[in-house]
Amino acid sequence: MHHTLRLYSRFQKPILKIYLLCAKLIKIPVFGHFVLWLANTYGIHEHSGYFLTYNEAKHIVKKAGVIALGPCSCRQVNNNCDTPVMTELLIANGADVFVETREKDVRLISVAEALDILDSCHQRKLIPTIQKCHGSYYAICNCCDCCCVPLILMRKYNVKTALVRDKKVIDEIKHDLAKNDTTPLSD
Repeated sequence: MHHTLRLYSRFQKPILKIYLLCAKLIKIPVFGHFVLWLANTYGIHEHSGYFLTYNEAKHIVKKAGVIALGPCSCRQVNNNCDTPVMTELLIANGADVFVETREKDVRLISVAEALDILDSCHQRKLIPTIQKCHGSYYAICNCCDCCCVPLILMRKYNVKTALVRDKKVIDEIKHDLAKNDTTPLSD
């Protein structure tokens, strides 16, 4: 995971642009079916996002240990609105990797500051999602519906695995972050 996430952290914006560019190939008759299959398979096995409720996001932040704050790359790439960019909460190994590889625009923050950011994002009606890269959850992104790359891939190009809601994922995250914690994630 670390090598894949390191690569992604260094080239996040160009990779998101490539995702969007490749998604346009889905519209090509016949060939597009193969690209869509490839994109969905990639989402299942390599890189995907999962919708969270506000309370689930708060619970994850409280259990994450190390937390860093960084810019939402979707908004940096698409720039469709004036919503604040500093809304991506990097958690656990994601925080360590992003702080190391992007020290100019990512910084460690406290749980209290992360909860304040979640509150602000919730008030702005931003969508909390958790991102998974090569088997590990690394970030809670709070994005708008006009810039979110996974949401665009799902809605515009029918890449169903780009962003999903799956209760099993919540249980998996709970297990990963708080192996000894029995507090249930709830809405």
